[in-house]
Amino acid sequence: MKKWIALLLCLCLAAGLVPAGAEDAPFTVRTCPLRDDDGEIGTLDLRFYADKPNIAYIGIRAYMAALLEVDLTVAAQGDGTTLLTHPNGTSLIADPAAGTVYAENWSAFQTPGLPYIGKKEGLKDTDCWWTEIRDIVYEEPPAAVTFDFAKYGIALYADGEDVYLPLAVIAGLLEDTALRMLAFNGDTAFRYSGNMNNIGTFAPGFYEGEKIKALANGETQRAEDQIRESYAELCFFADYLYGHPGVAALDAAVAEKGLDAALDDLPDGRGARIREALHSPDYCEYICGVNDLICYGFGDGHTSLVSTNVLLTRADLFPGLADRMMEKIQGAMMTSMSVYQMYISAAIKATRQQLWGDETYREYGSTAIIRIDGFNPDEEGWAAWKEGKGEIPNDALGITWTGLQKAMANPAIKNIIFDLTANGGGSQDLLQAIIGLFTDDVELRGCNTLTKQEFYTVTVTDRNMDGVIDEKDREVRYDFNLGVLTTRLAFSCGNLFPFMMQEKGAAVIGENTGGGSCVVQVLALSDGPVYTMSSYMIHLTAKDGREVEKGADPDIPLERTEIPGMLNPYFPRLTPGDYAPYYNDEMLDKLMTEWFEKEEAPAA
Repeated sequence: MKKWIALLLCLCLAAGLVPAGAEDAPFTVRTCPLRDDDGEIGTLDLRFYADKPNIAYIGIRAYMAALLEVDLTVAAQGDGTTLLTHPNGTSLIADPAAGTVYAENWSAFQTPGLPYIGKKEGLKDTDCWWTEIRDIVYEEPPAAVTFDFAKYGIALYADGEDVYLPLAVIAGLLEDTALRMLAFNGDTAFRYSGNMNNIGTFAPGFYEGEKIKALANGETQRAEDQIRESYAELCFFADYLYGHPGVAALDAAVAEKGLDAALDDLPDGRGARIREALHSPDYCEYICGVNDLICYGFGDGHTSLVSTNVLLTRADLFPGLADRMMEKIQGAMMTSMSVYQMYISAAIKATRQQLWGDETYREYGSTAIIRIDGFNPDEEGWAAWKEGKGEIPNDALGITWTGLQKAMANPAIKNIIFDLTANGGGSQDLLQAIIGLFTDDVELRGCNTLTKQEFYTVTVTDRNMDGVIDEKDREVRYDFNLGVLTTRLAFSCGNLFPFMMQEKGAAVIGENTGGGSCVVQVLALSDGPVYTMSSYMIHLTAKDGREVEKGADPDIPLERTEIPGMLNPYFPRLTPGDYAPYYNDEMLDKLMTEWFEKEEAPAA
């Protein structure tokens, strides 16, 4: 009898006679392996509903228990809704019939505040010990958020014990800035908890799943439920979770009318072609469509298709796929901001290497120069050093700390310049730690573009590097005049660092920096594509109201040498130039001395 009921429900679902979120919709449960970077760590129970057999579903409660060790309370309400309550007191109201989830305080539910968690989580993206969040201050109450899944055809279910959504959707919604999330490749679930060091690699083995390989190699095609669901997820993520830095081609249109309608704003019928590719059963056509969407529609420097790193380079897994893809994506890749960033970065580094060599610390006259090309933490190196098993790591903090000790040992050094001319960004945690060497409390300010909340985090640094953050750190003072040498390439944290240092009295030297005002989020669609996106969680803001995306304006502008005939038609700001004039020790020493003598001079 149960089989006949299940069959009848399947027929009714197909005919549209049963609400998509009906509690008694038929499904099967599959227990799948759960892995992290080191191997298998357990199992995960996933649901597969009869009308979408290729889409993995999971309960919100089950997901948070598995990944975040948070136990929600679930209670069915008399009106057909389900209440999910977080231990910190915040809650969600799920309405399966309407296909909606309502959150009065989404930011507190998704990223619990310090009063609840009592430790460095949520807004922290490394496990290193040298910086600590002391407070998170929201400057106004949150705007309530209603996630309308029905609008996208994403079914929502509830059974009194949990509320169920596609794993990919829950992972995107509940991911925090620590990049903690789960993804499913059709065979295995992966726990990803990376940072900016490995954001582009995802979990080892993710693309080795048999189902992904079969799709990518053309042995099978995308099923109708995969086509429908993955397009819905792309649209949902763009409409709700995009951080809107303001520079993407479709930024304003997505904010106004959503991604699906916004595609029609792309010129020359490109949006229609992208939409067609996104609905193709052929995986290569589809993945190239995702790439085209990101390059032509977003291309803000933080939004990029991570999957291409594997699909184009693993000929052992995907023979012939790279050639097929390159035929289709070359045009789009030529419009990618990240491609030009890499090209100009290589040119700047080559020029600097010719003039300054490879050293990360140099001195001239009264000025020391500390080179930071990225804010990427060496977590293992710091853990080993703290245990007395290694040297200070050669990451941004280690370079800065070592440089400060050398500068302190030379009485002639009065000025320190941070060279960020080729800095592509990284972890805001590391950035705050470095600024914390010079100031007691570091405020990183931002806006949650979904809840419309302005907020800031307050962090402190182990300034004396004794392994303990305490009052002794406030006794350490580095009495130097500070400067930051910048180019238009300085992006993301390389863009934010000059802003925050300028607020502390540092002189910015060079040219306007390159933007990148949103933190990065990793998203994995139900049929495999993994991409990064400028996220709603933190759209960075400056304390004095300046727009971070527009770049830090230099206090002391420097000209570069333009190269005739090298105009970049897609990103004029990223046109190559000769930065040899920037790497002049005598000039920089003179500029710093004159600037701070002027600052200290009494008013006439």
